[in-house]
Amino acid sequence: MIKGSHRPEFSGTHHENLLYYNRPLIEDGSITYRFFYRKGEYEVHPVLGTSAFLLSPEGVSLHRITDGRFDTSDRDPGYRHDVSLTAEAIPLKNDGWNELRLSVIGDTAEFILNGRKVFTHTISKEEPRTFGLFHYSDRTEARVHSVTWTGDWPETISQVELQELTSPTSLFPELNLNDSLHLNFSETESPVSRGGFSNSNASSELTPHGLRVQHQSGQGFSHCFVAPNLQVRGDFDVVVSFDGLAAIPDEGGACGIALEAVLSDPALTHASVYRGHVRRSGQKALQTAHLYIHRQKGEDARQLWLGNIVEACDSGRLRLIRSGDTLYALIAEEDSSHFRLVSTEKVPTASPILNGLRVKLLTQAGSTSVLLKSMDIRADHLSGPATEDTAEKLTLLNHQRDGLAQHFTRDFTQAAPASTDFSPVGSAEEWEWTAADGGLRIVADGSEAWLTDGFALNRAIVGDFDIATQFDVQQLPTPTARLSSVYLQLQFRDTSRSRPTLIFHKDEAGNTTIVAENWLRRPGGGTEYQTVSKVAVESVSGLRFVRRADELFYVVTSTQFARDRVIAKVEVPAGPIFSGDVTFRVHAGGTGLQATVQSKGIDVHADQVRKILTPEQRAEFAAEPLE
Repeated sequence: MIKGSHRPEFSGTHHENLLYYNRPLIEDGSITYRFFYRKGEYEVHPVLGTSAFLLSPEGVSLHRITDGRFDTSDRDPGYRHDVSLTAEAIPLKNDGWNELRLSVIGDTAEFILNGRKVFTHTISKEEPRTFGLFHYSDRTEARVHSVTWTGDWPETISQVELQELTSPTSLFPELNLNDSLHLNFSETESPVSRGGFSNSNASSELTPHGLRVQHQSGQGFSHCFVAPNLQVRGDFDVVVSFDGLAAIPDEGGACGIALEAVLSDPALTHASVYRGHVRRSGQKALQTAHLYIHRQKGEDARQLWLGNIVEACDSGRLRLIRSGDTLYALIAEEDSSHFRLVSTEKVPTASPILNGLRVKLLTQAGSTSVLLKSMDIRADHLSGPATEDTAEKLTLLNHQRDGLAQHFTRDFTQAAPASTDFSPVGSAEEWEWTAADGGLRIVADGSEAWLTDGFALNRAIVGDFDIATQFDVQQLPTPTARLSSVYLQLQFRDTSRSRPTLIFHKDEAGNTTIVAENWLRRPGGGTEYQTVSKVAVESVSGLRFVRRADELFYVVTSTQFARDRVIAKVEVPAGPIFSGDVTFRVHAGGTGLQATVQSKGIDVHADQVRKILTPEQRAEFAAEPLE
């Protein structure tokens, strides 16, 4: 039963109420329905395009439907033009059910009421051929049932290229790309990191069919995500497969899933294709898909919501393509091979994605749940731990470590660091160590400047090496300036004064991340901070550097990983490290804040571990401290 309400509060306003069926009457056919008529109380009239054919016992009148309060024409919502006044009344049953059949053959529409033709209408070329039902809700109610559409439409679907609505050119490119990667979210060792799971509002469960992720939020907006440890350069094509999407927003809320790419351009562009539900105040939830663009920095900083198409699939695939300077957002329902274009936007061509490829659950006032099945990534160039067998690499590095000739280790849970082996970094001239602390307690008082507290290793290191430190982060405050950080850093005496740095930090939003960086001295002065890799983690308990010839591996220990994880690799000088050039540092980001870290000790394996370098080893390097 289709019902149209009576709105007496609009009495005398000619309040138009219209229900459309979106598909036009392209083929010859007919629509039949039954409606209840009681003069002045229950009335409903057929519509073609913008023409309503008003039925009364006296005949048929034509009314051109307006756009209500949005209408910019001079059409009158109360105007009607008599087109079929007859000497005898048309067979309209009062206080009973009537049957109307609308028959369309070519451009001719016939209206047949209770078996008798009452009007013929010629459909103009400009007139939409959509069918609808109309009544004035300030005067009457509407009751309709048993709507049936029969037509001379084909019983089989023709080939896509032969269909009338097929574009002569593809709406999006199919790219030939060099590198590819398939990630199965059901695998325990899938090389992905997770963010936003530190609070009780987010959870995940590994199943044989994929990763089940659940997220909920109150009135505030929040999200969680999974991301492959991956760097993407050049053109790319990324598809994520999902199932069982349940997005349930409360009033005024929005819930959904998004495939996001964070570009390393000056604007720090976040681009994502989104599928979800939006529920505005006083309304039912709307199901939608759109392309979201957020340029966070610079003169062009703004947010865009593009496309906003109606989409109701709870399983399917989200897809992002960058071809040249154009980003394409697409969606496919269920297991369909046909993708629907949501929207496009211009983006930088050369900006890589550095661990910024994410599948996100976004929730504002409500709950979101989904099963993530897989991610397929193709690009001009892919690199990073997700492309490598990091478990095998770690096994090899551990085996090689045990074969290095010399070993230096200090356990701070058992003894204080000796001044011959370590030097304080920062404000403390010496350490206060007690056995009850269970390690070396490092306290960093916050400031607006980048000041750190920690220690430097008074040992020179030659050849291949493996340097690891374990610690317990007892307090890392949410910063008010810069970042709160714990990091292990090396310094090389090459011309670039390269400083590989492995940092666990917290930002002003409370997000925690492990970042592999390489700090380089610019030729004209100053420092260039190169980000090699970023992984969202909630806790870290160990940092480790491993050099083999001219390759340096960044390794992290976290309870979120089944084993230590290699998160990055860079080329570094093969020369020695001077005494004092291995440091462990803690920083609190803001005046009045304090960070506390319990260092458990340091463990060094190397070809040579010396108190000082030989004159020959120092000869080709500058011995002055780095700025």
